[in-house]
Amino acid sequence: MKTITVAGPRGLRIPGAVLGQRAPVTVGPNEPVAVPEDYGRHLIADRFAVEVPAPKPAPVKPETAKGKA
Repeated sequence: MKTITVAGPRGLRIPGAVLGQRAPVTVGPNEPVAVPEDYGRHLIADRFAVEVPAPKPAPVKPETAKGKA
């Protein structure tokens, strides 16, 4: 399934079924969320959300080896 990342200026409440969950998902204002592309385009067309770049994953810090003798 192709996804799109959107954010709502006043936040969004996305039905759980859209994201494959039981409960609705609530996101805060301007918080990016990945949704199926068709649903995201619908939110954008109705001016509930805007497309935003997907957030970059946080860099993984290498674990430091603890002193083994």
